[in-house]
Amino acid sequence: MADVLVVNPLGAALRHYSRALVDNLAAAGAEASVRAFAEPSASSGGRARWILTYYATLMRARRARRCVLVLWPPLGFVDLVTTRLLAGPNSWVVVHDPEPLVRSVGYGWLAVRLASLLPTAHVISHSAAADDHLIRVLHKASTRIAHPVARPARREMRTGPARIRVLGQYKRDRDLALLSDLAARLPSDAQLDIVGRGWPIVHGWRTTDRFVDEVEFDALVRSSDAVLIPYRRFFQSGVAVRCVEWGTPVVGPAESSLLALLGADNPGLVGDATSVEGWVRATVDVLGRSRSELDAVAREAHLRAVADWSRWVGRSRAGTPL
Repeated sequence: MADVLVVNPLGAALRHYSRALVDNLAAAGAEASVRAFAEPSASSGGRARWILTYYATLMRARRARRCVLVLWPPLGFVDLVTTRLLAGPNSWVVVHDPEPLVRSVGYGWLAVRLASLLPTAHVISHSAAADDHLIRVLHKASTRIAHPVARPARREMRTGPARIRVLGQYKRDRDLALLSDLAARLPSDAQLDIVGRGWPIVHGWRTTDRFVDEVEFDALVRSSDAVLIPYRRFFQSGVAVRCVEWGTPVVGPAESSLLALLGADNPGLVGDATSVEGWVRATVDVLGRSRSELDAVAREAHLRAVADWSRWVGRSRAGTPL
C-alpha cells in the first residue's frame, strides 16, 4: 500500500500541482496514490455531491490507517476540523491562501473559532506570509514546506520581439495601475499580453478574458520571454512555479514567496514593488538571462522542494508534525 493518500478535491485546478507533488514525494522515497475529483465548476456534479465525495474518501482512508494529505480544504477552516475527525490524527491539509484572494466559503469568524479551539489536521503552508497569517488568526503554526516543483523541463529560446505576459485568473489584488504604467515604459517592440479568466481591459496590453486549460497554459508559459506576477498581495504563485519548471523568467516582488522560489540573487526580484522603474529594470534584466542560468534556477528549486518534502515524509511516517 502507498505511504500517502493524496486527496485532491480540485481535480482540474490542482492537476499540475498534484503531479508535481507526487514527483517530489517519489524523489523523497515515498509512494503516493492520488484520489482526485473535479470541483463543481469543472464537473456536472453539484457542490453537495462534491463535499460528500470528499468526506467519504477521508473515512475510507482512516479505515485503511493511511496518512492523508489533502491539497485543498473544500470548506476552508471548517475542514481542518472535519478532516482531523474523519481521517484521523495523521491527516494533513494544505492551506494555500489563509486569507482567500477570491470569495470562498469557510473563512469567517465561526470557522476561525472552531479551528482555533478544536483539534485539527496538521496544516501545511507554502510561505512565511501564509504561516504568519495562520498564527495570527488560528493561533496555530503551520508546517511550512516548499511549493511542489516538477522536474525541470526546457523551452526553446526565442529570437525577435519579447513576449511579456501576465497569466492566470484575475483577482482583486492584481495591480492594474502598475500594469498600465508598465505598458508605456517597457521596450516599445515588446508584445504585451494578459491571458486569463475575468480580466478587465488594461491599457497598453492585449487582454484575453477566458479560461485557459492545462495544455494551452503550458504552451503560453513556454512561448513567453518573461512572465510578470503583478500582485499587491499573494501567499504563493503557482504561475511562477510553472514558469520556473519550464525555464521561463519571472518578475515579481522580492518581499514575497518568490524570494525562496527564485533565489536571493535573481534579477527578476523587484525590491520596491511600488516602483515602476524597478519592474521595468527587472523585466529587461531577465530578458537577457542565459539558458544555463534559467536551468540552474529550475534545478535548484526542484531540489529544495524535494528536500522539504523528504523531511515531511519522515515525520508523516512517524505520525508527528515537523
